[in-house]
Amino acid sequence: MKAHGPVGNLDGTPQLHSICVGIDSYDDPTIEPLQYAVADAVALHALLSGACNYTSTRLLKNCPASQLIDAMDQAAARAQAGDTVLVYVAGHGIEISDDAQVGENHNQLLLFAGASRHVLKTTHKGVHDTLSLRSLLTKAEVEAPQLRWVFVIEACRQSMDPVAAPAPPIDSKGWAEYGVRFRDIRTVRNSPKVTPPARNWSVIASCGANQRSAEIDRLRRGALSYALESVMRESALAGVGLHADKRFEFVLRERMDSTLKLLAPGLSQQIDADLAEPGPLIVRDLPEPQHLQPQCKSCRALLVWLVLLAVSLLALLGLVLIKQEVDPCPAGTYCLPPPPQPP
Repeated sequence: MKAHGPVGNLDGTPQLHSICVGIDSYDDPTIEPLQYAVADAVALHALLSGACNYTSTRLLKNCPASQLIDAMDQAAARAQAGDTVLVYVAGHGIEISDDAQVGENHNQLLLFAGASRHVLKTTHKGVHDTLSLRSLLTKAEVEAPQLRWVFVIEACRQSMDPVAAPAPPIDSKGWAEYGVRFRDIRTVRNSPKVTPPARNWSVIASCGANQRSAEIDRLRRGALSYALESVMRESALAGVGLHADKRFEFVLRERMDSTLKLLAPGLSQQIDADLAEPGPLIVRDLPEPQHLQPQCKSCRALLVWLVLLAVSLLALLGLVLIKQEVDPCPAGTYCLPPPPQPP
């Protein structure tokens, strides 16, 4: 997974790419299905490919982990240096703690369609159809350092069982396919003889450690995806640039908190963001999406007619006022006679 070529477009504007993943159902019947993870991914994908004018978008529904790995490879091959790749994943997740130092607080294991509860509880040698968040971050650093990656994760971060069964290893099937184990990656990163790759990613998680990620039944959406979609839609329609920075984190946090208080007061969760170099999520002065042009033209015509009507009313009002000044005592009304003039 390598990125080549000049920075962004010919005018220096970075291009935007996205991968939206939603996992509602799992092959293992003992894993409870979710209700709105796929709906969240579909809604965000529609926004990014439409109003936000992303260069390339990819939608994955109820897929295995290998499809996300392939989609990241394809996005990196398509992108140019300086571009942003937004990766959104909604589904089940668990917090793992094989080693307190491993993962640098990104010890979240994401479950894909083929995940097995039995394997999660018993294995020490590998986890089937799961990906650790840290492995995705390291993959972005090592294999596509020229790109900016923004990972938005909408998944729970509770441990699978309070009684500690053997903790699953944090290396995943995705990394095992490359013949790389996570402990080897950590050794390389911490070795004084090897320069570690520069960090080129940001993470926005829907909840903190040991918290659950909320779904809002009244909206049929996840809380984070609804807030993210509404903030990005407003920015896109206004043509305002948007970056994955502290200001964006604050706006997103406030939007999600207000949505939960209004529509799901019994639910509580806090966004956990780890932001590095702010990659653009929306480029300023977006071109008008093709599917919105007819509607926008109708709106412009209606606006022109409203302006003409307002001007006509103002002109009529002006004529009435002028007439009253010319004829201060209209016919049919009683007026006092003018005062007598001095001799």
